[in-house]
Amino acid sequence: MTEPNRGDRVGGRFVLVRRLGSGAHGETWLADDLESPERVALKLPVAGATDALAREADAMRRFAPEHPGVARVHGIVALGDGRIALAQEHLPGGDLVGLRGRPWHESLPLLRPVLDALAAAHDAGLAHGDLKPANVVRDADGRAKLVDFGVAALVAQPGRPSGSPYTRSPAQWRGEALTPQDDAYGLGALLFELVAGHPPFYPHVTQARVEHEAVPALHAPHPVPPALESLVHRLLAKSPAERPDVRTVQRELESLLATAVASTDDAPARAANDGDASLAAAPPGVAARVALAPPPKPSGAVGAAWQPAPASSASAGRGDARSPARSRVPLVVGSVLALAAIAVVFVLPRWVAEHPLEVGAGDARTRAATTPGASAAAGASGVPATPAAAAGPKPLPTDPAALAELAKAKTGAEEARTKYEQAVKPLVAARAEVWGGADWTRVDGSGKDAERAYRDRDYVAAATAWAVGAELAARVQQARAPALKAALAAGRDGLAQGDSRAARVAYERALAIEPAQKEATAGLARAQNLDRVLALVDEGSNLEKAGQLAGAAEKYREALALDAQTPAATAGLARIASQNRSNAFATAMAQGQKALAAGNRTAARAAFERARALDPGAAEVSDAFAQLDVGDRTAKLAQLRADAEAAERAERWADAVKSYDAALALDPTVLYAQEGRARAVPRAQLAARIDAYLTTPGGLNSAEDRGAARRLLRTAAAVQGAAPQLRAQAERLDAAIVAAETPVRVALASDNLTEVLVYRVGRLGSFERRELELLPGRYTIVGRRAGFRDVRREVDVPPGGAPAPVEIRCTDPI
Repeated sequence: MTEPNRGDRVGGRFVLVRRLGSGAHGETWLADDLESPERVALKLPVAGATDALAREADAMRRFAPEHPGVARVHGIVALGDGRIALAQEHLPGGDLVGLRGRPWHESLPLLRPVLDALAAAHDAGLAHGDLKPANVVRDADGRAKLVDFGVAALVAQPGRPSGSPYTRSPAQWRGEALTPQDDAYGLGALLFELVAGHPPFYPHVTQARVEHEAVPALHAPHPVPPALESLVHRLLAKSPAERPDVRTVQRELESLLATAVASTDDAPARAANDGDASLAAAPPGVAARVALAPPPKPSGAVGAAWQPAPASSASAGRGDARSPARSRVPLVVGSVLALAAIAVVFVLPRWVAEHPLEVGAGDARTRAATTPGASAAAGASGVPATPAAAAGPKPLPTDPAALAELAKAKTGAEEARTKYEQAVKPLVAARAEVWGGADWTRVDGSGKDAERAYRDRDYVAAATAWAVGAELAARVQQARAPALKAALAAGRDGLAQGDSRAARVAYERALAIEPAQKEATAGLARAQNLDRVLALVDEGSNLEKAGQLAGAAEKYREALALDAQTPAATAGLARIASQNRSNAFATAMAQGQKALAAGNRTAARAAFERARALDPGAAEVSDAFAQLDVGDRTAKLAQLRADAEAAERAERWADAVKSYDAALALDPTVLYAQEGRARAVPRAQLAARIDAYLTTPGGLNSAEDRGAARRLLRTAAAVQGAAPQLRAQAERLDAAIVAAETPVRVALASDNLTEVLVYRVGRLGSFERRELELLPGRYTIVGRRAGFRDVRREVDVPPGGAPAPVEIRCTDPI
């Protein structure tokens, strides 16, 4: 099948508008049906997915063809050559991905129809297999529906993992056939993601973690009741038997939601039951209706689009209870005219509570609610009428008292009109007709009824209608901020779903509510460019798939120039940048390997460094550097061997030992280094000991030292092989031993008065001159004489030569 593009005609009747998404079995496109005004979501199969698409259609229609919790299937579209497409309901409200991390009591109510649909599927023996926020999509009214039964259609094909990684149960990871217990696990993952803002085991999900690691704690941006966290963790249990079924989940969620609603409504319920000061002044019937009115529904994200205020008597009753101003307006009118006060205080509250939709329905009905006896003149339609309504303005009374009373009533009506106009003026400026809904319609109708009654000189009815209009205007004013918020949300949804018309309408409504509102102004500009932006993104995507990355990047940049907040274009550029990095990485690796094969290790290392800069964590880079390290080590070992062998040949045994030690530090298993060290160490030690005897003065003076030296000479003589330097060392040592054992003649001089003593030799007595033969070494000579201080001389007798004559005389008297 050729690549689909915007404007393509498919199946003879569908025109592709834009791509909505893609999956394992194909792409889903928004399409115009030429035979119907309704747009459809058209799923076009990838190669080999036709059978899977047919099974998906069968799965979606099998258990509940019209189930409100499942996207409606329109049918199979024949594309020719045995290929088909699946036409199904287009859901423009967007999926639940944007609700992740919202308070749980706002997002989870949306799942009611989905849970019911899932239970019905299980009853029919079918499992969905891929529950995630992206597969729960809202229609135009905000109702959520389950889509994408592509995995469910494969339940008869076990053997490979199915579903999205974050929703897969342990059994799905193992490729086992789907069961409702796998949907229970997927439902737990869906709840976890909606509440926490991310799925479990995010971002590094693996089969081992899902099968063996404990489910992470449910850390959410908003408080989560322990019962909900417990339910989620039971659904994510490793054992299928421990997971509750969908019906149980429905009951527990409903209980949690009911508790949340009760806590939300507790404060206003107490206020109503304790009695409000404004209600105390209201008639008993009105107060009773307010107290018994059902609590308002909690606000939430149930509807994606703005909705007008509900036109029901219950809502009107709640409006009475919340608006103390309603009891004050009649008192103002009553301060002007007693008759108007009676009508407003006793008739108006009851009439507003019982007929909220009839405010502004016409002057005849208004007068019927405020004029005694008018109900007897009801027409065939059941709407009361008065003779005055048909006869035009009432005639002026002739009685002065009645005329004065009418004048007072007129004054009261004009004061009520002034207050009405003051309340309505800002709403007119804010174009409340665009966003005010049913309440604004009633405000406008009340004003028109009041004007007609005023022209008919029914001033009491006019005052009443203007008072009601002013009251309702205050309620419309209160709805302005929520209406703006809803319009902005609808605009964002329109942009997210690629629906330029919906986005423009929503942002235009927002600007009507608040001119120059920043988000709405920016959003409207984005919406006006949206179709062109989406077309550019599609062009870029097609070029990217064709491998024309430069052209695709240009299209994505054009899209971002029109709308910098286009995620698809940003993601496309990121993909292209990643692909370019991947290409550059591959080139650098190839250059490095080529240089390595040529023996140019420096160039290879530089190329691998470039690859590492592009992808620091790549295994290929680590392997390449490991290969370089092995080569470097081999080269280093070879150099160390050469150095050691040269040192041995020169009989520099200590240097040889250093080279062998360095080689063994690189690789302790190198045989040549082990053998060489074993050979060099004893010779290095022998050479060092011989050298010590030769360089240490007096090292051979004692018989013990000379004996040790002779033993060392015998060890040297046993060394095998040619070792001329060692032999020369041994000869020098032998000569040193001979010299150390040859006496040396030493001359002594004295004064014939000093007694001379040579330690280790003996007493020599007094003399003037005497010679001794002494072995080389150090000798101590002491002279003593009565009445004189002793003298002491240390004499070194070197081998092979006589020292200078030594004088020993005591000359220092005591």
